[in-house]
Amino acid sequence: MKHLSIAALALVALSTTGCGGSDSTPAAAVAVVDGWQLHGAAFEAGAPSALAEALARPAGETVVVEGEVKRVCQASGCWLDLADGEASVRVHFENADGSRFYLPKDGAGGRVLVHATIAGEGAERSLVADGARFKPAGS
Repeated sequence: MKHLSIAALALVALSTTGCGGSDSTPAAAVAVVDGWQLHGAAFEAGAPSALAEALARPAGETVVVEGEVKRVCQASGCWLDLADGEASVRVHFENADGSRFYLPKDGAGGRVLVHATIAGEGAERSLVADGARFKPAGS
């Protein structure tokens, strides 16, 4: 019984940690333009880089990339897995002041355009976005 209680506590702890979000975290867009929900800081999109090309750049560089949302953090929407062709990456959302913004937790299958800084190396490669444009699947 003691082992079962410890295992249950561990499971609860793991399911409530990670990004620190909660189900009540808002994912409201700042605005909607041409079907794209704007989240975080505004940015000029221009022509986005291919994800594979962007990930080949050094950490610390800023890029704009577009791709399909494969998975979204189900605790709060504070990260997503982005894919473009064979390339994929985890994208975290954080404003320049360190505060976070969120995308809808049901966003898998949608499209996203992010303005982000490349972080990490190798298997730890990720993007930290300060702005995102999200288009839900089917819209």
